[in-house]
Amino acid sequence: MEVLATFALLSVVASGIWLWSIALRRLAMQQPVLPLEPRSSVPWGLLDVLLPIVLVVVVQLAIGVVIFATAPSWLSAETLATTRGQALSVALSSGSTLVAFVVSIIVTWLRAGATAAELGYQWRTVGEDILLGVAAFCMLAPIVFLIQFLLVSFWEPTQHPLILMLKDHPEPSLFLVASFAAVAVAPVVEEYFFRGLMQGWLESLTRRHHVDELLLGVQRAAPGERGVVERDEQPGDTTAADAEPLLAELAAPSTNPYVTPNPADSALADADVEADLEDIAHRLRPAGPSSVPVWPMFVSAAIFALAHFSHGPDWIPLFVLALGLGFLFQRTHRLLPCMTVHFLLNLASMGVLYIEVFLKPAAS
Repeated sequence: MEVLATFALLSVVASGIWLWSIALRRLAMQQPVLPLEPRSSVPWGLLDVLLPIVLVVVVQLAIGVVIFATAPSWLSAETLATTRGQALSVALSSGSTLVAFVVSIIVTWLRAGATAAELGYQWRTVGEDILLGVAAFCMLAPIVFLIQFLLVSFWEPTQHPLILMLKDHPEPSLFLVASFAAVAVAPVVEEYFFRGLMQGWLESLTRRHHVDELLLGVQRAAPGERGVVERDEQPGDTTAADAEPLLAELAAPSTNPYVTPNPADSALADADVEADLEDIAHRLRPAGPSSVPVWPMFVSAAIFALAHFSHGPDWIPLFVLALGLGFLFQRTHRLLPCMTVHFLLNLASMGVLYIEVFLKPAAS
């Protein structure tokens, strides 16, 4: 097992060095490390971003009330301190986050009209996204683990609750439940929240100028009633050339010789035409690099790190990891590459923990 882990580690490090050499060469040639794939501004608001947090708290409270109200005979303070109780606690926490995840997607879809692509899911690029996530893992994992190793060695040990729980209760059943929470649940839920919802909303702030848009999002028409640019079109599908006939029709003066010009009507008409032209120009404005700000990935990474602040020094390498994940999302606006990195990193961490908790004590 340790030989296999050593081979995997060397393979990841070698792949990371090779990929970093390619990235640095692209930067030296003034080429992007990863091509930008922009998209239109997302429709949801701050309340949609905060909804999952509220849902997690509400669901956990509801589950706790139901469990303790029914008062099963096997449930007691002593039982909760055992391996079985710890496994139940981890399972309930994972279940509540999954419920919040599903409800948040449904609410954002129904209330804000968000599409799957805007939420970060595009099925046509699954294979490409997984390969991109594996490559990003090889580049990020050695750096993250090296920082973590140095901090744990020279500062203080990790205080991650799952790690501490498994060291106190080294039971295979608890390890399986904790592995499911860390490897399956956390990458899906956390990437959706921190990158998809939060970073996506932060990127949209440059195009919002009213408080109601910041809080509630942008109200959009139903499919088929969206005017010039359909919601399902990719940025760049509709160009200014496609809208030239409409622009000309809006800007052209009336050609009816029997209508007496009215200065007031002309002023109103000019204002309406100007508003229509501005709206169309906003819809057709290409979403180039200048329209995808960089600062949201730093903000989401900082919040992600602060969410793990109680885990000892873990928040420092996690901030570096979150910057890499934020960069992936900022360039692709897809969640699967970020989930792949997160999944592989947590899988590697649980593998190391398994060796430390189960194999080394057995060998000694």
